[in-house]
Amino acid sequence: MRRRRARRRLVVLAVAVTLVVATAATAQTRWPVELITATGAGVADPDGAETLPADAEAALTINLPLRDLAAAERLAAQVSDPADPGYGRFLTQAQFTDRFAIRPDLLARLRDWLSHEGLTITATSPSRRWVRVRAHVTVLERAFRTTFRPAPSATVGWVPSRPPTVPRELAGAVESLGGLTPLDPGVTETTVPGPPPPAFRRPDICSPAHGLRRAEDDPRTRQVPPSYAGTPLAVCGYTARQLRAFYGASALTAAGVDGRGATVAVIGAYRSPTLEQDTQRWAARQGEPVLRPGQLRVLPPARFSYGSADHRNGDACDEPSWYTEQTMDVEAVHGMAPGADIAVVPAVSCQLSDLYEAVQRVLDESLAPIVSCTFSTPADALTGADLASAHATFVQAVVQGVGLYASSGDAGDNLIRRGARTVTYPAADPWVTAVGGTSIGVSATGARIFEVGWQTAASELVARRRTTAASDAFDAGGGGGVSRTFAQPAYQKGVVPADVSQYFGGTPGRAVPDLAAVADPTTGYLIGQTQLFPDGRSTYVELRVGGTSLATPLVAAVMALAQQARGIPLGFAAPALYRLAGTPAFHDIVPAPHTIAVITASYRNDRDPSGGTQLQLRTFDTAQTIHTRAGYDDETGLGTPDARPLVMALARQAAGAA
Repeated sequence: MRRRRARRRLVVLAVAVTLVVATAATAQTRWPVELITATGAGVADPDGAETLPADAEAALTINLPLRDLAAAERLAAQVSDPADPGYGRFLTQAQFTDRFAIRPDLLARLRDWLSHEGLTITATSPSRRWVRVRAHVTVLERAFRTTFRPAPSATVGWVPSRPPTVPRELAGAVESLGGLTPLDPGVTETTVPGPPPPAFRRPDICSPAHGLRRAEDDPRTRQVPPSYAGTPLAVCGYTARQLRAFYGASALTAAGVDGRGATVAVIGAYRSPTLEQDTQRWAARQGEPVLRPGQLRVLPPARFSYGSADHRNGDACDEPSWYTEQTMDVEAVHGMAPGADIAVVPAVSCQLSDLYEAVQRVLDESLAPIVSCTFSTPADALTGADLASAHATFVQAVVQGVGLYASSGDAGDNLIRRGARTVTYPAADPWVTAVGGTSIGVSATGARIFEVGWQTAASELVARRRTTAASDAFDAGGGGGVSRTFAQPAYQKGVVPADVSQYFGGTPGRAVPDLAAVADPTTGYLIGQTQLFPDGRSTYVELRVGGTSLATPLVAAVMALAQQARGIPLGFAAPALYRLAGTPAFHDIVPAPHTIAVITASYRNDRDPSGGTQLQLRTFDTAQTIHTRAGYDDETGLGTPDARPLVMALARQAAGAA
């Protein structure tokens, strides 16, 4: 999510992805496992590291493997391929568990060992995918034959001085360890939300639609150089009505196809205490339908929320910012599919393992057939342990008929920010539908003025002149490229060009994204949210937001429209979407025929003019190593939805049809 500024080799895989966490050098009686921490899997430097008090206590999740991942992937391919006789023949959660989860006797053996070692078991996944425990540090160190140290920087968590191990006879029961987070002494398992996010407002130097107001129309833009006098001001934030018209959903919602009967789950960390009241106020002010009783469900976290501890410790997870993420997700879904039910499934922290656990909860409790995952991390920063448990969860989702939609990230090809071209995860997983981003121009009536790939450059305007060219640099953009871990899935063959899928040479890889929608914060969405001001007041504010965290729930909402029209869940959508490549179901996004730029205004202190106002020239569609072109491209995928033909085409794909 972006609110202020736009926030390894190739492995040949057929259907299964084998991720090994053990080595042949393991001692005969113990089996090493990886620990996924807030800073990724790894070990601490034992020399001079700060020790932990003996009474320190932590929660820990033990991730369990699937019994036959390869068979589960073969079934996932069958139930999601419209050309397969098994299309749409999904398993229930109980059926999946009986067929693919670890055996109950092996789970019982693991639980017995944990109890014998003194760890308290607090919960077990109904799908037998994880066991959650809590214990003092000395108990954990004795059980896993390691020592723990505080994690580096400001993150909340511990890291081991050497790889943890379990008894060798439990090797088949433990895939990895995750979610290791200290608990405050004496804290009970209740949710203590942090305060609202800090105030963030923009000046009203903006336009209600693209091109309606220009630089010369506002006396506060006197510093704009004369050569930019005709440049449009950025929009104040597009409304739900404008975006429905832009993406062709207005005719559907007017005809009663508004997502009713479908449920979209949104995944994020923590739980905003003002989410429902903010959404109701936003809907009323925008002239949108207010929420029906029970239409929005905000589930309590499954256990103690680390949010309060994260907030007090200044953790980089930044709990209040996740409140903005939740607000955007919910108001985006409600804006595009006002009849759809929404289930907010909060992770207990921003650690990847906890976010994946929230996705697992959707599957365990059969909460929704459509899931919006607006979190991502560069794939090259992940290890086998990071990927293994999440990948198995995504396979389970496909087999159970749940479609996962994941944001492709906001750093373009990642070359500038990470020094290497890489895609993000979970968008790069072949069992997830990846959503990229665009920049758009919408008229007051919702007409399409332009839509280009989101790769935006920024340059500050000062003293009636433009700053040096060096400042006119890439600011942010929708993620894309090709995975070096996952091979090209069958549904992309014949559609994704070879120069995309084989960018790194060798066997074609999984290309990202699959499709796209508006994401550029400069052309973003108007949401309403309660914010905390310096004087202590909590006040409702409307603001423009963006990022592929906006594009993802918008696409998920379009899929809710498709589910209503279809009458049954679509499940994993990517194979069906690629069958529609090159059809009117998508707007094919190509390079802009000329330079498109707008002028944005922001307060330097983020809330009022007392600290001065900054003006920027923001130029769209600035190419990186990923770029748009006719047909599939690695910036916007198949294109952006044209909702009516897309929904009608998906509705015609009845379960079991060829």
